[in-house]
Amino acid sequence: MNSFDILLFPTGDPLGPNGNTVTVADGKIKNTGDFDLEITGGSTSIDSRTPGPPGGATCSTSDFGGSVDSIPATVVTPGSTLIPPFLVNILTKLGAPADCQGDTVSYTVTIDVANNP
Repeated sequence: MNSFDILLFPTGDPLGPNGNTVTVADGKIKNTGDFDLEITGGSTSIDSRTPGPPGGATCSTSDFGGSVDSIPATVVTPGSTLIPPFLVNILTKLGAPADCQGDTVSYTVTIDVANNP
């Protein structure tokens, strides 16, 4: 059987300033199955934003970007947890309007995992 858990640990760091990438979570994989696993890739997509003060009508999700970085080239054996963690990052793009300040950004993290023969 092949199964695993994705564990995300938010950093609580605020986003910004423009052009800056912030690590918003550290992630690990716990292998709960019977086969060796490895992370083959990952992505972070911006789903929505909730305006904060001052109420940002001109800010949009396209003012942000995401990535999964520092993916270790490590095999995760059955019963073990990936160490070191991968990083979930959010970028506030250059040129993002001031209205983006104080926004809450919701995102989805996708991790690609494969059996390692």
